[in-house]
Amino acid sequence: MPGFFKRLFSSRDKRSTDQDPLYSAIPGTFDASVFINPKTGKFQFPKYKHDPQFIVKIIDSTNYKEEYDWEDLDAREKREFGLTDFEFGFVSSDIEVEPISILFSKKNRAHLEPLGYLVEHWGVVEKLISPLDDEQDWFIADTPVLKRLVEDGYLLTWEPVTPEQRTLYLDTFPIPRLKEVCKKAGLKVARRKQELIEELLAVDTPLDLPPAAVQGPLFYEWVEGLLDLYVTDIKRNADRFHPLYLPDVWEMAVENAEEIEPLRKRIMQVIDTKYWTRKLRPIR
Repeated sequence: MPGFFKRLFSSRDKRSTDQDPLYSAIPGTFDASVFINPKTGKFQFPKYKHDPQFIVKIIDSTNYKEEYDWEDLDAREKREFGLTDFEFGFVSSDIEVEPISILFSKKNRAHLEPLGYLVEHWGVVEKLISPLDDEQDWFIADTPVLKRLVEDGYLLTWEPVTPEQRTLYLDTFPIPRLKEVCKKAGLKVARRKQELIEELLAVDTPLDLPPAAVQGPLFYEWVEGLLDLYVTDIKRNADRFHPLYLPDVWEMAVENAEEIEPLRKRIMQVIDTKYWTRKLRPIR
């Protein structure tokens, strides 16, 4: 290990003496060509670009010259700087990972089949795969997209039976809509929402309201495939990177999935394996 680089990072207090050992990548576990200047054959800071064979972009915006105090090195130190020095000084990277919503862009429509019509409707799908509150595990199928999902068998209609369920169902609608339904049913059109709901609860005939629906087995199967596609694509894409980057990649992925519990759990399963440690060996 070049002494000048040890001194440099010691003075910056980048590493503490009680930290885990520093690591170097095992040759062949990543694309080392990005660290080599094709013109000079010497070391260069990596310039990771998006590879179009992957769906999810992983963008590296790290300012390496700032991170490594490049301007503090003299000409000889810069010439001698190599991959081992890079690994010794590596602390973290400025990595961005595209969220799963990227799958719903027009260019990725084929990956959504047989539900290609959900393209540009990530907001709808996000609500369907995110956990609902304890009192309500259903929703109102009142949009063209939701109605299409019901027609295709991915969502199943659900009939509220108990007074509590029927009250909660009616309470999801705004007052103007409840007044309109009461008027059509020949009921008293009250001012207060609770009074409108009480009027409608007393009616046994079907009301002119969109149905409640729940996710069906076909929908869950489709979502599982979607989550697998996203996580697998990130893993394959990230394998190009030096393994020291991988914790940052997955940290950003799980941050993106914070509000999407099924996806967050899937990513955490990958993180818990710490598979990148099999690509590293201690250098001190």
